[in-house]
Formats: sequence, C-alpha cells, structure tokens
Amino acid sequence: MGQVLTVTGLRKRFKGVPAINDLNLRVPANCVYGLIGPNGAGKTTLFSLIGGFLRPDAGVIRLGERDLLQDGLPLGRIGILPQDALFQRNVPILDQLSFFLRLGGVAPAAARAEVMATLETVGLQDLSRRSVATFSHGMIKRLALAQAFLGHPELILLDEPTSGLDPEQTAVVCRLITALKSTATVLVSSHNLDQLQSICDEVAVLNRGRVVAAGPVADFLGAGRRLRLTLNRDVPEELLTALRALPDMLAVTVPSPAALTLTMSPSAEADRTLGLCLQALLAQGLVPRAIEPAQSLESEVLTLLRQGPGPLPGAASGAGAGS
Repeated sequence: MGQVLTVTGLRKRFKGVPAINDLNLRVPANCVYGLIGPNGAGKTTLFSLIGGFLRPDAGVIRLGERDLLQDGLPLGRIGILPQDALFQRNVPILDQLSFFLRLGGVAPAAARAEVMATLETVGLQDLSRRSVATFSHGMIKRLALAQAFLGHPELILLDEPTSGLDPEQTAVVCRLITALKSTATVLVSSHNLDQLQSICDEVAVLNRGRVVAAGPVADFLGAGRRLRLTLNRDVPEELLTALRALPDMLAVTVPSPAALTLTMSPSAEADRTLGLCLQALLAQGLVPRAIEPAQSLESEVLTLLRQGPGPLPGAASGAGAGS
C-alpha cells in the first residue's frame, strides 16, 4: 500500500519554544489514521502545517510525490475540518458551500450539484436553503464535515470531529468517517481513544512535538490475551523474572507502581498460566486488588506516555516512525 502523506524531519517553533520537534510520519492510502497525544503534544500544529496554514522551520511534507512546501498545496486534494469551523450565520448553506467550490474553478451548476450530493451524505440535503443560525451544534458539525468532503479530496484532516456531540450524533459521524476509506485517507485527531480504537486502522502517538509510537491499532493492543493486575505493593525483580518464565507467558511489564500487565498466548492454557501467576504472587504476599482487561488503546497509550519514548509498536511495518 502506497503512502498518501509523508512527513520528514518537521520542525516548528513559537517564540523559541518547539511545538513540532523533528517529527516523522507516514500515512498509508485508504485508511483512517488517528493522531493521539496530550494537550500541547503538537497535533493541531501538525494539522496546520499539513493544511498550509503555517510554514515549518524545517522538514518536508509530501502528498504522494508532491512536495507541499516547494510546490504548494494542490487544489482540492486536501479537505480540512478545523476544530472550530465557522460559517456565515445568515447565508444559506447551499450558497456558502457552492462558493467554496467556485473559488476552486468549478462551474456554478456543477458546484451546486456537488454540494447537494455532499449534503445528502451528511443528512442535511433537506436543509440546504437554511442558514447555520437555525442549526444545532451537531448539525453544524455535520455541515463542517460536508465542507471537508467537497471536491473529493485525497486526504481529509479532521480535528476533534465529534467534540460536543451526543452519543447518537457521534455514531453518525463515526460511520461517515469510516465510509470515507473507500475513496480517501482520513487523518483524525481526538482525545476520545475508545472512539479512535473503533474507527482507526492505524494511529500515531505524539508527545512534545514528536511521534513516539506509530502503527496498526492491533499492534498496540497486542496479539495475545492481556490483563492488568493492580496489587497491594510493588513486585520484586526476581519474581518478575519468574513470572516471565511461565509457560504461555509472552510478556510481563510494569506500567505503574504496584501494577502488572500480563500478555499471555491466546491458547487454552492461558487460564492455567494466569493461575500459576496468581499463586506465585500470593505466595509472596502480593494480593491483586483488581484484575481487568488491558486491551484498550487508552490504557496502552497512557502507559506509553508515562514510560516515555521506547520501541515503536508497528515500526517494522513501515506505517509510521518517530524519533
């Protein structure tokens, strides 16, 4: 699968403070690709650089083979949904969206026909003559998505596309995003990691302006059965070594003090392995206070951010890289 977006050595400072710091990223074609990170990690700045709203201090951004910094932003190939998209309050939405297409050289009749088709995609076709002054927050969000879809872009950037939406509206937007994979690549930023886990094929974790891990969502979740144990105290190093030697135990990690994450082979013997592990812990006075599944993107990302940069899940696949 080819790369739609390639970012290499990207840097951006504001008043001497690095917002993007030697960032590298490779996004495959026809996928939903998630950007994850705490506030200030650089996600919105990265979107602004890719979308041409900001110029980097150094680095290369390529859309396919096109160097966006040298050759300029290609007309209509990138669709963008800012986190707080704004519209004229008293102008019919059909006229507003048609105007955007006409700026790109589309004839008036063709522009209106495409706008109506796009509004149908987001369920607003019957409201084309209304203005956003009469719209709810969820309707404005769907209108902003329609604007990002106009022109059949190759790459669509969505910054917090479901923020402020109720569960039903969120489900509608997620279905729209997933359906886009057949014709485009979607780069989406969100703090809702459960949502990203359900819609994304691949993700990249940003921290302090760098990609610290990237790859398929499945690589973050692991191939085996994973459990997190919260204990009454820390586990001695010699016991960790013994637990790692148990049959069908693939990995034992310490995500935080007095906690363990166990990764076991997805076999019929996994329960036996867990039993042996619990016996070994209890024998040394280590009592599990909670045992819960560890296969969530949120738990894996939080663990990764606490531990700092390390091996990159999925790096061998070439889906993404950080430094």
